[in-house]
Amino acid sequence: MIVLCGKKLEFDVEPTVINGRTMLPVRTIFEALGLGVGWDESTGTIIGTKDGLVITLQIDNKEAKVNDKAMMLDVPATVIDNRTVVPARFVAEATGADVDWDGSTRTFYIDTTIESNLNVFGGNVKNVEIKSVKSNIFSENDIESAINTVIAYFKAEFSGCTLTEIVYAGDDKQEFAYLASQYNADEVIVLVSSFDVDSSGGDGSLTPNSTYSDWKWILVRDRGGQWKHFDHGY
Repeated sequence: MIVLCGKKLEFDVEPTVINGRTMLPVRTIFEALGLGVGWDESTGTIIGTKDGLVITLQIDNKEAKVNDKAMMLDVPATVIDNRTVVPARFVAEATGADVDWDGSTRTFYIDTTIESNLNVFGGNVKNVEIKSVKSNIFSENDIESAINTVIAYFKAEFSGCTLTEIVYAGDDKQEFAYLASQYNADEVIVLVSSFDVDSSGGDGSLTPNSTYSDWKWILVRDRGGQWKHFDHGY
């Protein structure tokens, strides 16, 4: 049985276990986790997308990717009775969900609430303070979408780091116009964050046991499209 945030999931194809890994129909689990589903038939590649997060799996290939970061799977995506199934734990944890297995009831629990979120593949976004700033350029939804894109990127890429604060940097039409021309984009938005680094130093480029403030995130998009991470740093 699969339970997502307290609700039992229903499948038209029953979950199966391969080498100790629970495998679920790709469309059902992706859509339950809020992921858009893409399929490249020529390469047998499954692509899940959500707020700047990209999860890529290939049929019978043990290497998967989370935002271009390679991950090795115990059991790859595969096809059973003409249905594509994927490893539930990997997909759920890649989105930042908490996963638990109750062997006594054979129940697989998935919790997607941000309060329980600690992504094992990257940064910790469990207690991010999201500050509100009014804008005459972007709507609240525009800013929220940009913040979610950064959070997803941080979770996937900033191992050993804890995101503590993120905020829209404020309206600066001149800077936005300049950056848009530099990056050949219709629109640019800038966010500012603070984060702590543990003793590992993150990916090795950051100072161990330190705090970074006023760290800029630059995102771009085509008009009416989704925000994409373009650059970050000071």
